[in-house]
Amino acid sequence: MSTNEQVSKLLLKWYACSSDANSIMRVMMQELHRLESAFSSYMKNEADGNENYLSRACLLLEKLMNDQLSDYNTLLTNNTYKIGEDISFGSSFNNVRILDFNYTDPIYGIEIAPTLINIHGNIHGGDIIFGIDSNSVDTDDSNYPGLVKFTKTYRLMALGKGNKTKLVHPHVSGQPGSETSIIKFFGHSLGDPDYSYFQAIFDEVDLYGSDTRLVFYYNQKRLNENKDDKKSKNATSENAQEEMFEKVNRLITTYGQTLDNKDHGRNLMHKLLLENRLQVVQAPV
Repeated sequence: MSTNEQVSKLLLKWYACSSDANSIMRVMMQELHRLESAFSSYMKNEADGNENYLSRACLLLEKLMNDQLSDYNTLLTNNTYKIGEDISFGSSFNNVRILDFNYTDPIYGIEIAPTLINIHGNIHGGDIIFGIDSNSVDTDDSNYPGLVKFTKTYRLMALGKGNKTKLVHPHVSGQPGSETSIIKFFGHSLGDPDYSYFQAIFDEVDLYGSDTRLVFYYNQKRLNENKDDKKSKNATSENAQEEMFEKVNRLITTYGQTLDNKDHGRNLMHKLLLENRLQVVQAPV
């Protein structure tokens, strides 16, 4: 008996539901809602229970926004806040757009702050979602109408809370510099479930033909999360840079395969490197 068959039998027994696909998927969606609700409550309690969470998160955010900018000195807000003190951002960050894949909001309640969008909902709105990438669902599958409801795209549409703020400035032919100048990635696994977002962003700025720079941050100081023994967990990850190189290579290579001009797709990585538009650097932490 295959693993899928074993899981199906357990589901039928546990939930006492019919064996048809629609019944199983209906039960799974109910369980998904329960999981999201429980996770949202847990995350909110954790954030509210840490008195320095917001100030520490904002300090890190400010460092990330300033990093790798040629006009760093003019944008630096001279650390207008310290851990535990009141938080504020300068108006110089008005052109910053943040796409947050987490469910917490480090600038929640701050009047003057960069524009931040929790693409999958946040703990303050009670509308967080989990889901799979739409590219992983085969449209020819006989169960597609039910499976598509588990994708992030479908679930965002069903929420009816579409983002009204432009995250990136598109590339306009004949207008050099019209596109978003720099896109930074921090704390994201760059995994398949969110690939559709990256593809849409790269398409919008015309990554091959524009001047948009990409900066990917790794954290050499992070603890080893995948080790079993306590001693190894407390040790820093020495291969964080190498891991990020592999992830970035996979992301850019995968995106290159979607370009209409296959020659452009194959040499996209080389072009970005030659034009100094691709960097993998240690995060300013």
